[in-house]
Formats: sequence, C-alpha cells, structure tokens
Amino acid sequence: MCEIAIGSDSGGSCRVPAAFCGIVGSKPSKQRVPTEGAFPLSYTLDSIGPLARTVAACAQADAVMAGEEFRRLEPAPLPGLRLGMPQPLLRDLDETVATRFSAAVAVLGKTGVRLDDEPLPLFEDMLAAIRANGGLTGGLTAIEAYAIHRERLASRGQDYDPFVRARLEQGRGPSGADYVVLTRERARLIRAMDERRRARASNHGSCCP
Repeated sequence: MCEIAIGSDSGGSCRVPAAFCGIVGSKPSKQRVPTEGAFPLSYTLDSIGPLARTVAACAQADAVMAGEEFRRLEPAPLPGLRLGMPQPLLRDLDETVATRFSAAVAVLGKTGVRLDDEPLPLFEDMLAAIRANGGLTGGLTAIEAYAIHRERLASRGQDYDPFVRARLEQGRGPSGADYVVLTRERARLIRAMDERRRARASNHGSCCP
C-alpha cells in the first residue's frame, strides 16, 4: 500500500508487526530520531522507526528522520562474521519459533558465520531488579504508560479495549521509590553493557551483540 511507513516502537511495535507481514521494521536508538509530536507510551523507551519492504529502504528513511545524509549500504562478507546469540532471550520459545530459529542458525553456520552463545547475565540482572522492586509487571513501560493515560482511564476507561486497559493499569501499583530505583538500575546496566561491548569488540573485532 505504500513504500515506507513510520511507527513508534517502545517494546516491538515496529519490529513485531513488520515480522508478521514479511517486511522490515527498525527501532533506532532512543536519541537518534526526535519523538516530539508522537503520542508517547513510555518516555524512557519510545523511539520512532521506519517500516519498509527492504533493509535499504529502512536505512534511507532512518537517515532522513535523523537528519543525516544517506550512505549506501554495502553487503558485509559472511565468512568470518561473528554473531552472538543472547541465551536468556532464547529460552521457552514457541515451538514454531524455535524450529524456524534453529533452521536459520543452521543456514548461517554453512556460510562461514561464527555463531557464539552469549550468556549476557545483564539481562538477568534487569529481571532481578524488576522482581526486587515490587515485581513491577510491565516494568518502566507500564509505569510511564499509566502516568500518561491515568486521567483518560479515570474519565473514559470504558472506551479502552479491555486488554489494553488491563496492561496500562499494571502501572498503577508501583511506588515512586520503585520507579526511581528501577531507572537508576537501568542506567547502571546500560553502562555495563556498553563497557562489555567495547571490551568484546577490542578482543574479537566486530560482533553482534
């Protein structure tokens, strides 16, 4: 229906619909594209990203939205490329997803790509921080989304889809102290992840993650 679309992505709202439709969706870094003018869901996690038929088209749209000159993408040679597979995110997969993922890994392995399991305990640390601070269901997204919608929920709650309303109201319970502790722990984990990435890059060259 169109060449390029634009969406907001806090926890997958560009990438997941794109995956279901067989196209490409991208979530840029938070600071890359301004969010002014977009109705927020999570002040901390929202970003504005493109959806398109190809990676190249998404890259072109991303450059425009970021106010940069587009640089033509060059294919990376697969032999010798090192890819990390974050193990905490690969547990308890849906059977169909697990089967397709394993098939994709097998295909990549035949191209000369180096595939490494990455434990990434920092993901586990974030889950532990959420559990330690009142078991914040939905984390930062739920808390901030409830703050944004609470007046509308009070005055027009019946107009919300019941599933969406229930998810928004998950952010009602946590205290201000819970929110402060969680945001500070998130900042610490981001610094730790950046340090880990730099260390891995210096020891092994390019790697994802």
